[in-house]
Amino acid sequence: TPDDSAYKYRILDFSAREQKAESDSDSEAEEPIIGEKCLVALRTEVSGLLATGTGAHKQMFIRALTQHDVSAQGAGGALDWRQKLDSQRGAVIATEMKNNASKLARWAFQAVLAGADQLRIGFVARVSPRDRTRHAILGFQTYNPSDFVAQLGLNEFNAWGIAKALIDLCLGLEEGKYVIMRDPNKPLILLYKVPSATFEEDEQEDEPEAE
Repeated sequence: TPDDSAYKYRILDFSAREQKAESDSDSEAEEPIIGEKCLVALRTEVSGLLATGTGAHKQMFIRALTQHDVSAQGAGGALDWRQKLDSQRGAVIATEMKNNASKLARWAFQAVLAGADQLRIGFVARVSPRDRTRHAILGFQTYNPSDFVAQLGLNEFNAWGIAKALIDLCLGLEEGKYVIMRDPNKPLILLYKVPSATFEEDEQEDEPEAE
């Protein structure tokens, strides 16, 4: 792909199922479906493969945190990575979890959805605060995606529940095109119905003209 990542397509079953009785808990048979079957197709992303000593490969999801000018207004009390990343890595990561919680949570769940074996986060800083063209990779940290979700104080089980609730909500709507938006100031998700031709003009403008 143009961004040097591989896409992996997955189909997840969000069908509601009856819970097994305790006496049947050891049975391998699937629980009967309640209502209609619900399958969701996802396009996930894998950034690379890591060869292991056994000849197998681990799938990696790679992202980078960036630091421009630690002294600038709005830096959020971030530590200078060039001076503190090696000696105070725990404090650096804790600060980034506080300042970029939403971004890190998104990366963590993207890695989980992709089934990646590793989530690798790089720390990238400008060579000079005034030069936006040159950067240096100062280090990286590797996590197991599910462990990183827990480290962020999030619950993977609850996340699947939220996804299921949104899917059920959308299935109950009439046929059409909708936009999901998050309120920037409140823990609130808004769902808007838009005309069927919405965004189509933008897509046509992005398409290259035939020679």
